[in-house]
This record gives sequence, C-alpha cells and structure tokens, in this order.
Amino acid sequence: MDRAYRLLAGCITVAGLALQFWLMAHYPSSKSLLTTAIHFFSFFTIQTNVLIAASLLLPAIMPGTRLSQLLSNASIRTAVLAYTLLTALVYFALLRNIGHDDGLERRADEILHYVAPALFFCDWLAFVAKGKVPFRAVPRFLIYPALYVGWTFFYGGLTGWYPYPFVNTKRLDLWHLATNFMGLVLVALVVPYALVALDRLLTTVRRQRA
Repeated sequence: MDRAYRLLAGCITVAGLALQFWLMAHYPSSKSLLTTAIHFFSFFTIQTNVLIAASLLLPAIMPGTRLSQLLSNASIRTAVLAYTLLTALVYFALLRNIGHDDGLERRADEILHYVAPALFFCDWLAFVAKGKVPFRAVPRFLIYPALYVGWTFFYGGLTGWYPYPFVNTKRLDLWHLATNFMGLVLVALVVPYALVALDRLLTTVRRQRA
C-alpha cells in the first residue's frame, strides 16, 4: 500500500513541478532557458518539492539503492517534512495574496504549497517509523535552510534577483530584513521540534494500544 501511495503522490508532485517550470519558461519576462532554470531551482518551494518527489518515488521504484535507503531514513523524512511545512506556512501567511495568479498558475501554487505537503505529511504519519528521531537531531535540520539563505543572498547580490519579497535587499531596509529573518528562523525551529514532539506522542499512543 505504501508503494502505491508514494507512486501516486510522487507523480502529483512531479506534475506540479513540471507545470510550474513550463509556466515560468513562458513568462513575458523570461530570458534564457538557463536563467529560467536557475530562478526555478532558487525557490525554496521548488527545492522542497523536489525532495518530496525524490523521497516518495525513489524508495517506491528503486528500494534497494543507497539513495533510496537514505531517503527512507526517519530523520531525513522528518527534516524534509519540516522544510515543506515551513514552505506551506510561509506561503499561506505571506505570499498567497501577492499577485493575481489564476488558472494554471493557481493550480501549480496549490499543488506545490498545499497538496504535495499534505500528501507527504500523510506519508510521514502512516508509513515512517516512529520514535527514531531524537530532539538533538533538530539543529542539524537547519543546515540545509542556512545554505539556501546563503545562496539566495549570494545570487541576489550578483544579479539583483531575489525569489521572495521578504528577502529582497534592494527593497527592504536592514531592520525589516532582520525582522523577517528572525521570524523565519523561529518558524524553522518550531516546526521540526513540533514534528519530533508529535512523533513521540504517536509512539506513546501506539505502545499503549499494543
């Protein structure tokens, strides 16, 4: 059952990614295909959905490979879930009312920010081993977002392009940038700790039932 679910959920996520890339490639402001690809993969949303697709499809299609075994690790899957929940929360709180997305653009946003995170959360609840992720592992979860922030400011400083308005150094002063950054750090900490706490709670409930 988990294999069929992961194949379906992974294909939905890939479809959302493909649709979003196709839309970006046809934006009036779009330049070269290389620039479009760089901008596409510079969104944390895209990166987390790529991780979701890989975490769903590879263990289902090639369960014996080292990469599939790595992506099946409870800590890795919890970290990926934390990243995608962070993405969904930030989108809902700060980005969902920006612009006038409609039609296919709206569908792509919904798949990548709501549908895929929800599908991966259900996978984590149903199929990931519980009681395997210690609280001390959570600080390591922040390494990847920290690297992403570094890339965002590096690339933005070189080109003047930023994927999200709340990190745009060209439009925001230092105070607003610092405030936004601290808010993101707080959410990035709360989400994984909450997930590990939920993991502990589910472990306790299952043991009591057993």
